[in-house]
Amino acid sequence: KLRGTRAGLRSRLYLAGDDDQQIMNPGESVTSIEIAKQTFGHFTHVQLHQNVRQSPRLSESIYKLLGKEYPFSKSRIHKELDDGLEVIAVTKDNQTKRLATVLQRLESDYDLTDIRVLCFEKEKSSLAGVFESLGNLESAADRWLAKNCKHETNPAGKIRWRSIRKFKGLDQDVIVITDVSQESADWAKSKLGKTLRDLLYVGMTRARFKVVLLVQDELFAATHIADGKPFIKASSSKVGK
Repeated sequence: KLRGTRAGLRSRLYLAGDDDQQIMNPGESVTSIEIAKQTFGHFTHVQLHQNVRQSPRLSESIYKLLGKEYPFSKSRIHKELDDGLEVIAVTKDNQTKRLATVLQRLESDYDLTDIRVLCFEKEKSSLAGVFESLGNLESAADRWLAKNCKHETNPAGKIRWRSIRKFKGLDQDVIVITDVSQESADWAKSKLGKTLRDLLYVGMTRARFKVVLLVQDELFAATHIADGKPFIKASSSKVGK
Protein backbone atom coordinates (compact mmCIF):
# COMPACT_ATOMS: atom_id res chain seq x y z
CA LYS A 1 0.00 0.00 0.00
CA LEU A 2 2.82 2.40 0.82
CA ARG A 3 4.39 1.88 -2.61
CA GLY A 4 1.11 2.27 -4.49
CA THR A 5 -0.27 5.30 -6.29
CA ARG A 6 -3.47 7.14 -5.59
CA ALA A 7 -4.99 10.11 -7.45
CA GLY A 8 -1.88 10.29 -9.63
CA LEU A 9 0.48 10.84 -6.67
CA ARG A 10 3.41 8.55 -5.97
CA SER A 11 4.32 8.07 -2.32
CA ARG A 12 7.86 8.52 -1.04
CA LEU A 13 9.11 6.21 1.68
CA TYR A 14 11.85 7.19 4.14
CA LEU A 15 13.33 4.77 6.69
CA ALA A 16 15.65 5.72 9.56
CA GLY A 17 17.77 3.20 11.40
CA ASP A 18 20.97 2.44 13.30
CA ASP A 19 22.44 -1.02 12.80
CA ASP A 20 24.28 -0.74 16.14
CA GLN A 21 20.96 -0.73 18.04
CA GLN A 22 19.77 -4.24 17.19
CA ILE A 23 19.36 -5.52 20.74
CA MET A 24 15.82 -6.90 20.43
CA ASN A 25 16.63 -9.67 17.97
CA PRO A 26 18.94 -12.35 19.37
CA GLY A 27 22.06 -13.46 17.55
CA GLU A 28 23.86 -11.83 14.66
CA SER A 29 22.88 -8.33 13.53
CA VAL A 30 21.62 -7.75 10.00
CA THR A 31 22.35 -4.97 7.51
CA SER A 32 19.15 -2.97 7.61
CA ILE A 33 19.52 -1.28 4.23
CA GLU A 34 19.80 -4.68 2.54
CA ILE A 35 16.66 -5.91 4.30
CA ALA A 36 14.83 -2.75 3.21
CA LYS A 37 15.90 -3.29 -0.41
CA GLN A 38 14.59 -6.86 -0.34
CA THR A 39 11.19 -5.58 0.78
CA PHE A 40 10.79 -2.30 -1.08
CA GLY A 41 13.31 -2.32 -3.90
CA HIS A 42 15.85 0.41 -4.61
CA PHE A 43 16.84 2.83 -1.85
CA THR A 44 19.23 5.74 -1.72
CA HIS A 45 21.32 5.36 1.44
CA VAL A 46 22.10 8.65 3.22
CA GLN A 47 24.20 8.78 6.39
CA LEU A 48 23.35 11.41 8.99
CA HIS A 49 26.34 13.50 10.09
CA GLN A 50 24.42 16.02 12.19
CA ASN A 51 23.64 15.19 15.81
CA VAL A 52 20.11 16.40 16.52
CA ARG A 53 19.21 14.89 19.89
CA GLN A 54 22.18 14.59 22.28
CA SER A 55 24.62 17.18 23.60
CA PRO A 56 27.78 16.91 21.47
CA ARG A 57 30.43 16.51 24.16
CA LEU A 58 28.38 13.85 25.92
CA SER A 59 27.95 12.04 22.61
CA GLU A 60 31.69 12.18 21.90
CA SER A 61 32.44 10.80 25.39
CA ILE A 62 30.07 7.88 24.86
CA TYR A 63 31.63 6.89 21.55
CA LYS A 64 35.12 7.20 23.02
CA LEU A 65 34.25 5.05 26.06
CA LEU A 66 32.85 2.30 23.84
CA GLY A 67 35.69 2.48 21.32
CA LYS A 68 33.37 3.45 18.46
CA GLU A 69 34.13 5.86 15.63
CA TYR A 70 32.33 9.18 16.16
CA PRO A 71 30.01 9.66 13.15
CA PHE A 72 28.96 13.31 13.56
CA SER A 73 30.58 16.46 12.20
CA LYS A 74 28.15 19.01 13.66
CA SER A 75 25.35 19.29 16.18
CA ARG A 76 22.10 21.20 16.55
CA ILE A 77 22.38 21.10 20.35
CA HIS A 78 24.65 23.71 21.90
CA LYS A 79 27.73 22.29 23.61
CA GLU A 80 27.04 24.35 26.77
CA LEU A 81 24.00 22.16 27.46
CA ASP A 82 26.34 19.22 28.06
CA ASP A 83 26.48 17.82 31.60
CA GLY A 84 28.94 15.06 30.92
CA LEU A 85 29.54 11.35 31.31
CA GLU A 86 30.43 9.91 34.70
CA VAL A 87 31.76 6.42 35.41
CA ILE A 88 31.45 5.54 39.11
CA ALA A 89 33.03 2.42 40.58
CA VAL A 90 30.69 0.43 42.82
CA THR A 91 30.33 -3.05 44.25
CA LYS A 92 27.26 -5.24 44.41
CA ASP A 93 27.00 -4.47 48.12
CA ASN A 94 27.30 -0.66 47.98
CA GLN A 95 25.58 0.03 44.65
CA THR A 96 22.23 1.18 46.06
CA LYS A 97 24.00 3.52 48.47
CA ARG A 98 26.00 5.04 45.60
CA LEU A 99 22.86 5.20 43.44
CA ALA A 100 20.98 7.16 46.12
CA THR A 101 23.91 9.57 46.46
CA VAL A 102 24.01 10.13 42.69
CA LEU A 103 20.25 10.72 42.40
CA GLN A 104 20.17 13.08 45.40
CA ARG A 105 22.98 15.09 43.82
CA LEU A 106 21.29 15.22 40.42
CA GLU A 107 18.10 16.48 42.06
CA SER A 108 19.82 19.84 42.62
CA ASP A 109 20.02 20.39 38.83
CA TYR A 110 17.14 18.30 37.46
CA ASP A 111 13.61 17.43 38.39
CA LEU A 112 13.47 13.81 39.47
CA THR A 113 10.96 13.13 36.69
CA ASP A 114 13.68 14.04 34.16
CA ILE A 115 15.95 11.24 35.40
CA ARG A 116 15.59 7.67 34.16
CA VAL A 117 17.36 4.71 35.77
CA LEU A 118 18.12 1.86 33.37
CA CYS A 119 19.41 -1.65 34.00
CA PHE A 120 19.89 -4.87 32.05
CA GLU A 121 17.33 -7.13 33.73
CA LYS A 122 14.76 -5.19 35.73
CA GLU A 123 13.77 -8.21 37.82
CA LYS A 124 17.40 -8.75 38.93
CA SER A 125 18.51 -5.12 39.21
CA SER A 126 19.72 -3.43 42.39
CA LEU A 127 16.51 -1.39 42.56
CA ALA A 128 14.39 -4.53 42.34
CA GLY A 129 16.25 -5.79 45.39
CA VAL A 130 15.28 -2.65 47.30
CA PHE A 131 11.59 -3.15 46.66
CA GLU A 132 11.81 -6.85 47.44
CA SER A 133 13.01 -5.87 50.94
CA LEU A 134 10.30 -3.29 51.72
CA GLY A 135 9.53 -3.16 55.40
CA ASN A 136 13.00 -4.42 56.22
CA LEU A 137 15.23 -1.70 54.77
CA GLU A 138 18.04 -0.85 57.16
CA SER A 139 19.93 1.87 55.29
CA ALA A 140 18.76 5.44 54.78
CA ALA A 141 19.86 5.19 51.13
CA ASP A 142 17.57 2.23 50.43
CA ARG A 143 14.67 3.94 52.20
CA TRP A 144 15.22 7.06 50.07
CA LEU A 145 15.19 4.98 46.89
CA ALA A 146 12.00 3.19 47.96
CA LYS A 147 10.35 6.55 48.60
CA ASN A 148 11.42 8.29 45.40
CA CYS A 149 11.48 5.54 42.75
CA LYS A 150 8.27 4.56 40.99
CA HIS A 151 7.00 1.04 41.67
CA GLU A 152 3.68 -0.77 41.91
CA THR A 153 3.99 -0.33 45.68
CA ASN A 154 4.86 3.35 45.24
CA PRO A 155 3.02 4.80 42.20
CA ALA A 156 3.79 8.34 43.41
CA GLY A 157 7.55 7.84 42.99
CA LYS A 158 9.06 10.36 40.58
CA ILE A 159 12.07 8.39 39.35
CA ARG A 160 11.07 5.80 36.76
CA TRP A 161 13.26 2.80 35.99
CA ARG A 162 13.23 0.21 33.25
CA SER A 163 15.49 -2.15 31.41
CA ILE A 164 17.56 -0.80 28.53
CA ARG A 165 15.64 -2.97 26.09
CA LYS A 166 12.26 -1.64 27.31
CA PHE A 167 13.47 1.97 26.92
CA LYS A 168 14.84 1.52 23.40
CA GLY A 169 13.74 4.33 21.07
CA LEU A 170 12.91 6.75 23.90
CA ASP A 171 14.96 9.47 25.58
CA GLN A 172 15.38 11.40 28.83
CA ASP A 173 17.45 14.37 30.02
CA VAL A 174 19.50 12.17 32.37
CA ILE A 175 20.22 8.45 32.15
CA VAL A 176 21.70 6.51 35.07
CA ILE A 177 22.65 2.91 34.26
CA THR A 178 23.06 0.44 37.12
CA ASP A 179 24.38 -3.11 37.34
CA VAL A 180 27.15 -2.64 34.77
CA SER A 181 28.95 -5.83 35.74
CA GLN A 182 30.51 -9.02 34.46
CA GLU A 183 27.33 -10.79 35.51
CA SER A 184 25.33 -8.51 33.20
CA ALA A 185 27.85 -9.06 30.41
CA ASP A 186 27.52 -12.83 30.77
CA TRP A 187 23.71 -12.55 30.74
CA ALA A 188 23.74 -10.41 27.58
CA LYS A 189 26.01 -12.89 25.81
CA SER A 190 24.15 -16.04 26.85
CA LYS A 191 20.56 -14.77 26.57
CA LEU A 192 20.79 -12.26 23.72
CA GLY A 193 23.97 -13.07 21.86
CA LYS A 194 24.98 -9.43 22.40
CA THR A 195 27.87 -7.75 24.17
CA LEU A 196 27.62 -5.49 27.20
CA ARG A 197 28.81 -2.63 24.99
CA ASP A 198 25.96 -3.29 22.54
CA LEU A 199 23.41 -2.68 25.29
CA LEU A 200 25.34 0.20 26.84
CA TYR A 201 25.40 1.97 23.47
CA VAL A 202 21.61 1.84 23.31
CA GLY A 203 21.21 2.82 26.95
CA MET A 204 23.62 5.76 26.92
CA THR A 205 22.28 7.20 23.67
CA ARG A 206 18.87 7.57 25.37
CA ALA A 207 20.26 10.60 27.27
CA ARG A 208 20.03 14.18 26.09
CA PHE A 209 22.46 15.86 28.50
CA LYS A 210 23.97 13.50 31.10
CA VAL A 211 24.89 9.85 31.65
CA VAL A 212 26.06 8.17 34.86
CA LEU A 213 27.31 4.56 34.83
CA LEU A 214 27.56 2.54 38.06
CA VAL A 215 30.27 0.04 37.16
CA GLN A 216 31.36 -3.11 38.97
CA ASP A 217 34.32 -5.42 38.38
CA GLU A 218 36.49 -2.59 36.97
CA LEU A 219 34.92 -3.04 33.53
CA PHE A 220 35.51 0.68 32.83
CA ALA A 221 37.91 3.08 34.51
CA ALA A 222 36.25 5.34 37.09
CA THR A 223 36.06 9.05 36.30
CA HIS A 224 34.07 10.32 39.32
CA ILE A 225 32.93 9.35 42.79
CA ALA A 226 29.27 9.28 43.73
CA ASP A 227 29.20 12.86 45.06
CA GLY A 228 30.32 14.17 41.66
CA LYS A 229 33.96 14.88 42.49
CA PRO A 230 36.59 13.62 40.05
CA PHE A 231 37.99 10.19 40.85
CA ILE A 232 41.67 10.30 41.80
CA LYS A 233 43.44 6.98 41.65
CA ALA A 234 45.74 6.31 44.59
CA SER A 235 49.43 6.18 43.72
CA SER A 236 51.27 2.87 44.01
CA SER A 237 53.27 4.17 47.02
CA LYS A 238 50.08 5.03 48.91
CA VAL A 239 48.58 1.69 48.05
CA GLY A 240 51.67 -0.04 49.42
CA LYS A 241 51.34 1.80 52.69
